[in-house]
Amino acid sequence: MKLLFLISFSIVLAGCEIGYDPRVEVNPKAPVLEITNFTDNPVFFYAIAKEVADTTQLANPCDEFDPNLSPNTTLDFPYQNITGYTEETVSVFFLWTNCKGQNDSDTYPLY
Repeated sequence: MKLLFLISFSIVLAGCEIGYDPRVEVNPKAPVLEITNFTDNPVFFYAIAKEVADTTQLANPCDEFDPNLSPNTTLDFPYQNITGYTEETVSVFFLWTNCKGQNDSDTYPLY
């Protein structure tokens, strides 16, 4: 009986994705943000100048989910496309979500 339990438990563990870390990475490489979606789902991302983000109430992107980054792809996103970007902008607030429980946000220096 114990052997059957151990075999069953091992089969269950083998089916799990141990160590799976769904993420979107951002690498500032002036004059673009290199954005890579390592997830298996399309995601919505938003990049906003940090000083603007500090004073802005952002809408919930899942209310009308419109992904702008395909699964397992990389995009070069020009600094000029960052909401509120000016030549004085030194950092960007970046958020992403797939509206399925995977999401994150962080601030990145541009230079």
